[in-house]
This record gives sequence, C-alpha cells and structure tokens, in this order.
Amino acid sequence: MADFRKWIYAFAMMALLAGLTVPASAQATVPSCTAIAANNTIVRAEGFTEQVGDITISCQGGTPTTIGGTVPQVNIQVQLNTTITSRLLGTVKNTVTGSTVFNEALLIIDEPNSPQGIYNGPTTGSGFDINGHPHRILNCGEHGEDSSNAGPGVCAIKSTGNPEETYDGAYNQMATTTSPYHTCSSTSTYGCGRPNIFQGTQAAFFAQTDAVVFNGVPIDAPGTTTTRTLRFTNIRADATRFGAAAAFGFVPIVATISFSNNNALGLSNIQVTVASVQKGLSTSVSSDTGYLQCIAESGATGQSVTFVEGFDDAWKPANWSYFAGDDGIGDGGGHDNGTFVGGTNYQYNSTFYAPAYLAQDVPGALYYSETGFYYPGNSGSTVVEPTINPPPGQSNTNVAALLSGASLTNLRLSSASGSGIDQAGKADHGTRLAIQFANIPNGTTISVPTAVNLTNQNTGTITGVMVLTSTNANGAGAYTPPSSIGTSTYANVSNNLVVYEVLFDDPLSLEIATVQVAVSYTPQLGSDLPATAERQIGTAAGGFAPFYSGAPYNQPQGLTYDIPRFVFTGTPATLFDISRCACNLLFPWVASTGGFDTGIALANTSLDPGATAGFTAVPQSGTVTFWYYGSLTNGVAPPGPQTSAKVPNGSVLTYVLSSGAGSIYSTTNGITSNGMTNAAAGFAGYIIAQAQFQYCHAFAYISALGAGATSSGISEGYVALVLDKTNAQIHEGNLRRTVQTLSDQLEQ
Repeated sequence: MADFRKWIYAFAMMALLAGLTVPASAQATVPSCTAIAANNTIVRAEGFTEQVGDITISCQGGTPTTIGGTVPQVNIQVQLNTTITSRLLGTVKNTVTGSTVFNEALLIIDEPNSPQGIYNGPTTGSGFDINGHPHRILNCGEHGEDSSNAGPGVCAIKSTGNPEETYDGAYNQMATTTSPYHTCSSTSTYGCGRPNIFQGTQAAFFAQTDAVVFNGVPIDAPGTTTTRTLRFTNIRADATRFGAAAAFGFVPIVATISFSNNNALGLSNIQVTVASVQKGLSTSVSSDTGYLQCIAESGATGQSVTFVEGFDDAWKPANWSYFAGDDGIGDGGGHDNGTFVGGTNYQYNSTFYAPAYLAQDVPGALYYSETGFYYPGNSGSTVVEPTINPPPGQSNTNVAALLSGASLTNLRLSSASGSGIDQAGKADHGTRLAIQFANIPNGTTISVPTAVNLTNQNTGTITGVMVLTSTNANGAGAYTPPSSIGTSTYANVSNNLVVYEVLFDDPLSLEIATVQVAVSYTPQLGSDLPATAERQIGTAAGGFAPFYSGAPYNQPQGLTYDIPRFVFTGTPATLFDISRCACNLLFPWVASTGGFDTGIALANTSLDPGATAGFTAVPQSGTVTFWYYGSLTNGVAPPGPQTSAKVPNGSVLTYVLSSGAGSIYSTTNGITSNGMTNAAAGFAGYIIAQAQFQYCHAFAYISALGAGATSSGISEGYVALVLDKTNAQIHEGNLRRTVQTLSDQLEQ
C-alpha cells in the first residue's frame, strides 16, 4: 500500500509539472542555471535538527520581464533523502486554499544585505537601489502584500525593466508600463514591493516530511546585465536515520530541486549533496576503583568524563553574539567571550558571557553557531545588527557600514499574516554535552565544575568553555547557569544528570573537554552509608543534549521541542566503586569428620576505647555469613552458606560445626542464640566468613569429637587470616588520588 501511495504521488507531480510547463517554443529565451551546494557541510550523526549546507542556483541570460510586466511565478520544491526538520513556525488559514503550514526554510534571491548583492546599476528614480550599496532585505508578506487568492506567502513582482532591481527590497513601489518606481496605493496591495526572501511551507502530499515547498515565487530572467542567484537556507535535517557514520567515511545527504516551470530556469542539474553525516562526539570515562565505605572522602577527583569533538565545528554556541559580544565586533570592548587575532584567529578570553542574540543576516556568511539565517522582528525589535557583518575574515566589505552610510535600514523578517518568519533560523541554545550518572550509592555526593575549558586536541591550548546549566530531564530548556561560575567551582549533581552548554569554541580546532567528577561521603557504618553491596559501581555515560529517541523528535516541530536536539548515544561505563568495609576472614582448615570437630569464636571489635585512646572504629553490629569449601564427604556436597544472628559490637559469636551449638555473648544483651545450624556436620575443608562490621578477629580450635581439651592431646588452635585490604593498600589508593588532585590543580 505504501509503495502504491508513492506512485500516486509521483504521477500527481508529473501531471502538475506537465500542466504548468509552457512549451519552449512559446517562451522567451531561457536563462542558463546551475545548482550547487554553497556549503557541503559536515553534520552530526547524532542530530535530529542538523543545518545542511545552503543550496544556490546561479542563472545567467534569458529574457528579462518588460517594464510593468508581472514576473513569472514558479512553484519550487526541495526534497531530501531524509526528514526535513526545519522548525514549523505558523499555520495560516485562508478561505480559498485552507491552511498553510509555514516553516523556517527560506529562499533568498540575489543575496540582499551581502557583498555579493551590491547594486551597481543606474540610480535615477530608484528609492532603494543606490549605486555601490547592497539590496535591502524584504520578505514576501511583511506588509500584507501576499493578499491574493493564492494565500499567504505568495507575492507578485512588477518589473521595473531593469533585472538588477527586480529583488531590490523596495516595499512601497509597484512598477507600471510608464512609471517603473510608481508608489503603491497601499503597501498591502498584491504586487506591491519587490521582495527577495520567500518562506517555505510544509509539503502537503500524504503528510510528506522530506520536502519543503516555495509557492508562487517570481523568477525573473537576469539577461546579460546581471546574475540571478537563488539561495535555499535554514533547511534542517534528521541525520540520525543514517545511524552512526563510519569512522573514516561520510554518509551524504542529498537534495533534489524540482520546478513547476522548467522554462523559467534552464537548470542543468537538480540534485546536489548538501551535507555529509559524521559522528560528532565520542566520550570516555576514567574511573577510580579504590574507595572504601569506611574511609571518608571529601571531593576526591580520581574519576572523570571526557568529551572529544568529532569534527572542527561539531560544537557551536547559540549565536554569533557569543563570539562577538554585545558590541558586535569581537574586540573585547563589550561582553566578548573571545577576540579575533588578525581578524581570523579565534581566541578565548576566559569569560562566561551569554549575550543577547545578534542578527545573522548576511546570506552565505559563516557564523559558526547553532542559529541559521536570522533577522527577526519589526523595526522596534531589540535585536542588534553586528557592527562588522559578515564576520571578520570573510569579506573585505562590511555591509553594515554600507547600509548605514546610505541611510538605509533593513526591514527585519516579519509577516502580517502570522507565518512566524521572525523566528526563522533561531536556535534555542548552543551545543549541549550531558553526563548521565547511575548507581550512585545513597549517602554519596558527586559534584562537577560549573565551567569546563575546551582545549585543542593537539596543542592543549584553551580554545573555549562550556558552562553548567539547569535543564529538564532531557537536557532541554533555557540556559540557566549557576550563580557562581568557574573551572574550580563545583556544584553538586542532582537527579543523576549534568548538562553543559558551549558558550565559546574555536570552529577551526578539534577540541576536547574533560569533566572532573568529585566524590564525597562521610561513613555512617551503623546506617550502612554510603549504601553499598559488596562492591557498588557508579557509572557515567556522555552524549549530546537535549536527547530523545525516535518520533516525534525526528519530525518537524514548532516551539515545543528545542533546536538543536539529539539522540543520546553514550554507553554507561564504570566511574568509581565503593567496596564495603566488611571484615573478611579465612579459616584455612576446619573438620567435623573422622572423629574431629571444630569450634569457632568470632569477636566484633568495632567497640573500642575511642579517639581519646587513638582508636577510630565506629560501633557497628551485623550478621556473619559462612561459606564452606571442601571435598565431598560421604558423597554429600559441602553445605551452602549460612548466616548468623546479628552480632552486637563488643560481642563474641561462638559456633561448633558438628551441632551448630554456640551463642552470642554480649555485655549488654547477655547470652543469645547464634542463629546457626548443624548443616556443617560431616564437613572438612576451609571456611570464608564475612562479618558485616568493619573490625573483627576470630579463633578456631580443632579437637577430638566431644572430647575438647581432655582428649588424648590431638588438638590444634589458630587465628583466622584477615582477607581485607591492608592499610598499605588503602594508603596507596589515597596517595594516588592525592597526586591526581595536585596534578589537576597544576593544569588549571
């Protein structure tokens, strides 16, 4: 059924194209066009909303529209080999066409507000084309001029007769056959203005999510006097569908561009590769396995989680302002996180600013941020134009200065119809890196630095910073840093999740970030804290955030879910472990056979004179478990383990193998049952006993069965061997952690 539906769609598209295509013999000269990927960018295999490279179509020749004529309109579709996840911004209802769902994908014509879009033609009579200055930005529908029966987002353009002016951004002019710069009777009149930005809509066929459509776009042949450029930008894609990219290879994301009128653009190729999918992150965990339940720890940093960037710009801040600061220059004069040495070299300034967003409004400029082409709001908006635009090192032309010198003000992206275009391109935050912890024992506190430096993987030079932020359980939400930020300032971990946001990085460096995890606890052995089994292993896993899995997060969404968003690919690994401070004893030989019997006395010595006498034990009580190991006796296997009754501190447990007889002798409770049985009768071999208290010792006595000390003299007594870690081993572990801590401090 699914394949049949695809064929229906294909036939419908063919019929549409056939019906809307005018025979070449009836057309004027067709321009010659070529489609290329302006940026075949690398995208993260873990990302649901990855920015693919811009697609540009460059056209020359053809016959321009005559003065006062309506520029021919074309429907354009861009389709990817994966889901398009460009944010849905507004649903606009129309009495004729029904509802139209707009997204953030944009078609920009003739590169307004850029060095490539500078006008060099005649200036007589033109209100906006000033020789040597760029076209101003004007989106279709800003003044309600998208008011025809075709619905919102569709605009007409009347030609001035000069193809270089067709997309100059004039908003109150509608050319006639006699007056190319005629003032409109109303700015909302259909055909008024010469817009150069058109907003994409979600494809309607069968809820298709791999395509975006631009309806009714006026396409004017450039003739011989200029070059026509179409740029498709703010297209986001689900890169997770390809799985983890090969370690030494790339998976392509391919775009196919279709037109309802191929004679409007003589396109020589309609398929381009716009992105290559590569793993954006790898993580590793360095562990410490030397902690003991009974030895206090206060901020021990013998364990860490390391993030390694997969390619140079896999980590990005939210917006260009994080590089440039509130003055838009990046010279250290404002809230700058970094400077540009020589105008090209990114250098971190050791600050933690999160300034308001700047406009990112030069088509084709590289802003190295999670935000795409972005120029929001009406004239009263607080969004600031960068003082140097495009960013330093990308062009010798500062278009911001040119516009200012010409007394021209760009009209920011907005829509009278409510298409939401003012939010096009905006990311909710920078790249986030998360650590998920698990199996952290009760009574244990782990903490992490509130800021972590990014360093170049090869040189070790500090190239950026990421800062701890509060989030929801998926790592989403507004950037909310702690009140005190610093690489040596630690914050406790709650809900077993920490999330860092990148505030500055060098897009030209492969970077690495290591998060030292501090472990703290105060032993409360009487309450079995920190809580531990024989050996409690805490784990950590690292990955991108916010993190989700599957639908609907791999589908286009509105403002419900953050951009960017990812699938979590981290695998839990051992971060640290805490071993129980039990008292483990070995009885090398015991016998309850062949006329012999064994008696055992085990003392709970955790009740001691105290610190005034130089002792440090904590009074504890607990059971003792006995494990039996030996050869078969009379064809019967050794008994399974058995556990005694609870032995109070300062008490002695006695036990006779043949009968289970014995007691617990306590100065506070008197004589009570030992809780043992005669399960070991007939056994010969060795015993390992584990007492659930820290300090103990034991004595074993082998004698003739029932004879005790009055036998013929065949008897033996010995002290049980202690199997716990020696003091030397404990001190070695503490020394190792101390050396690591000093090393970390020196590096900082």
